[in-house]
Amino acid sequence: MAVGIFSKIKQLVQKTGKGLQWINDNVYKPFIKPFAKPILEALGPVDQTIGKGLDVASSFLDYGYVQLAIAFYKRF
Repeated sequence: MAVGIFSKIKQLVQKTGKGLQWINDNVYKPFIKPFAKPILEALGPVDQTIGKGLDVASSFLDYGYVQLAIAFYKRF
């Protein structure tokens, strides 16, 4: 029973990770990131916090969300 649950969770994580990577590569980087920078700069100090958060999330997806999640679930 538990093996089946972890298998389903693993499949869900793989599908979600692939979708997030696609959004990062095809939507965030080419469209949102270039337009968000001038808007965030107008906000002042908030710019640094939000901008760094977005960059960290993008870098995390570049690194390989799917591989990290699979490695985590292989431990169980």
